[in-house]
Amino acid sequence: MIRQSVRSSLDASVSIWRASPEFPNTTALEEQAQQLREKCTALEEDLSDERVRDRIESITSILGRRMTDWARDLELELEHSKFPLRLDVKKLTIVADTADGPVPMDRMGSGENWVGYHLIGHLALHEWFTERGRPIPRFLFLDQPSQVYFPPDKDVDGSIGTVGENDRLAVLRMFRFVFDVVEKLSPDFQVDGPAPVIAALDTQQAEIETVGKWLADRINEGTKPHEIGVFVRSAAELGRARAAVEKAGLPFKMLDENVETTIGAVSISTMHLAKGLDFRAVAVMACDDEIIPLQERIETVTDDSEVINRTSDTIQIGQIQILIFKSNKSV
Repeated sequence: MIRQSVRSSLDASVSIWRASPEFPNTTALEEQAQQLREKCTALEEDLSDERVRDRIESITSILGRRMTDWARDLELELEHSKFPLRLDVKKLTIVADTADGPVPMDRMGSGENWVGYHLIGHLALHEWFTERGRPIPRFLFLDQPSQVYFPPDKDVDGSIGTVGENDRLAVLRMFRFVFDVVEKLSPDFQVDGPAPVIAALDTQQAEIETVGKWLADRINEGTKPHEIGVFVRSAAELGRARAAVEKAGLPFKMLDENVETTIGAVSISTMHLAKGLDFRAVAVMACDDEIIPLQERIETVTDDSEVINRTSDTIQIGQIQILIFKSNKSV
């Protein structure tokens, strides 16, 4: 009876199947499904722990070579720079592999070393991300990278006249290194502020008019007066800065040693008071010969080699580069 019942059910099923419309050809769907299964398998292999680990090791090896080359060739004078460097992604630090064992960044000595290694680490990563179009923000903010060279105990009168020449040159090399990397990756990468607009003008009046128009353009773009700073080398040039701001028809405040800015007013100051200030737009005026570098400083120097150092790489040029970092929009 059971066999007969099963047979009857099968016969009924066959009859229904024969009476049904013709079934579609599923060959194409089966091939598509197979292709998708193969893609899933490939993705699972690419995302496996072993494959990800191998990829990270490969990238960090390339970054390590880049950081090692920079540390050796760019005259940053970093301790342990003669040894291979590597990025430890687990501890988020840079390690020098020396003959006596690994030396992590927190054991590499002075603050100058920490700043230098932070710079080459950050810039190596950003260079990799930028050149490969990775979805990483294309800017890097550096908060007073020169501070280790100009500590508070050396700040006597707000100037950097007491800072040694070696420290000034170290700051200059550091900024040149950063600017060179940014220029190489331009326009796809930016550090802090924009590239400055430089104008060489024949007369003081032409400078006043040019800067006045530049200031007015910044206001028309939406920059507030108190978000603008105008700087000159010394008190002797403050009149030129004031004339440019008046040309733009803007209210202003002449900063004194208290360095107190005022809402709704452009800040006018000498360079040495710029420490600790931040603006959206910065104008540096009166960069004349015999002002930058300052002629009276040159006249107090008796050694020819010191004159060369002071007129090529020195104090005022370093101050201008620091002022560029003070702006986050226009220079």
